[in-house]
Amino acid sequence: AFVFCHGAAGIGWKHSDITKIWVEGGEGEATCSIDEGIDGAVAALVLRRSSNTAGQVPIPVPVHGGATMPLPLDRPQHFTMPEEDCRLVSDLPMHIFERLLASKRRPHASAVEASALHKQLTSKLKNSSYNDAPITTVPELLKLPAVTLLRRADPLLTHGDAKRLLSIIHDEYAIQPSTALSMLRRFNNSHKIPTGLTSLDRALQGGIPAGSITEVFGRAGVGKTHMTQQLCTLAAIAGGGSIFIDTENKLSLPRLQEIAIERSASHQHPQTSASLIMENVSIHQVQSTKELLDRIDELRAEINHRNSLAESFQSSESGNIEGLPVRLIVIDSIAAPIRRDYDMMGAKSGSVAAQRASAIFQIARRLKQLAYDHGIAVVAINQVGGFARSQGGKDVGEGSEFTASLGTAWQYCVSTRIVLEHNEDPHQLRDHECPQQGNVSPAARMATLSKSLVSSRTSLSFQLTKMGLCELSEQQ
Repeated sequence: AFVFCHGAAGIGWKHSDITKIWVEGGEGEATCSIDEGIDGAVAALVLRRSSNTAGQVPIPVPVHGGATMPLPLDRPQHFTMPEEDCRLVSDLPMHIFERLLASKRRPHASAVEASALHKQLTSKLKNSSYNDAPITTVPELLKLPAVTLLRRADPLLTHGDAKRLLSIIHDEYAIQPSTALSMLRRFNNSHKIPTGLTSLDRALQGGIPAGSITEVFGRAGVGKTHMTQQLCTLAAIAGGGSIFIDTENKLSLPRLQEIAIERSASHQHPQTSASLIMENVSIHQVQSTKELLDRIDELRAEINHRNSLAESFQSSESGNIEGLPVRLIVIDSIAAPIRRDYDMMGAKSGSVAAQRASAIFQIARRLKQLAYDHGIAVVAINQVGGFARSQGGKDVGEGSEFTASLGTAWQYCVSTRIVLEHNEDPHQLRDHECPQQGNVSPAARMATLSKSLVSSRTSLSFQLTKMGLCELSEQQ
């Protein structure tokens, strides 16, 4: 780009002079250090932009007369997005390109043309040259000046098209302020997943909330995985599919089928069979923290694909409901990969503890983003981390005195917490004390809503049956 600094003949530019200069991609302040007494009224400044700086580092600019001028070429503030945002250019919604083509230049463009433009642009941005890095994410795209996008997309876009496309994408993804009333309406209209426990659903105003993370934790054998299988079943009965991420390889498919058969029969929903429920639960198995993070990143494409299929099924005249939109993500458990990767390494060391906390925050942030963007309920099963200590220094092993794994790094990432516990520890009871059947006290378990944005602390008793978790007051 060439910028001409105009001045009267005989008047020199001084080192302290500051000139406001507009270039494609941002407005910056340039401190000119041209020698005084330059003959002529115009000095030409040649501005160079390095693709490696991404507009963050001041660039020395050669000036006529041998002087240099540091010029920060930051993009305007309203074009910035979080560096860790991982939304892909290939996943941009089609209506963005339909809006672009619906301008004066192409007022009657079709959806086919918009799809073709999307694919061609994505392909061109992925290609890299000796001085151009590949562009695959939305934040990387929004950092490009319009002239750079024009060059990278040639001959797909004009300069005006490039500016409009960046503006449309920014409007689509920028964080907009919301009123309390609009957020309340969003919450009331969101899809909630019923738990099957009437008192708990009443306290949660309908069930597990969408758009946030719900933690379910308790000791081994208390029924945590049973509850997630029940949630997947009830989500399908309510018209939503599920994604189950199994990190412990202990998901029992026969048990899931049993709950699906019993629950679908009890709800007497003719269009929801056990096979339909099983068909709409996709299962992913991961072992490490990195695998979990990668799989969460891949879920956006799966959710978009399954939701689009569900829309096509609903709009078809056959009325087939084989494909259900995704309404629930389950991770069983969130602690297993973290413990494998970090706790075995000795998390007491500072570097390992920092990496552990960073991994937890990354998992929580990406899950929250998915939950908010798609209106999905996220349920994370957590393990017991230890027992709280009494004032005397002894471990307390009864009641709800045990603590969840992952510590405070994870504790503040969840919006809802449900604690499952035994009324009496079955591992400490003798064989003759464990009832074989009947709703007697030792066989009962307790579910406690210990943290919620919409309810105070609530507790209820339940028992495991063929249908899953059943509240005792309802059975009696």
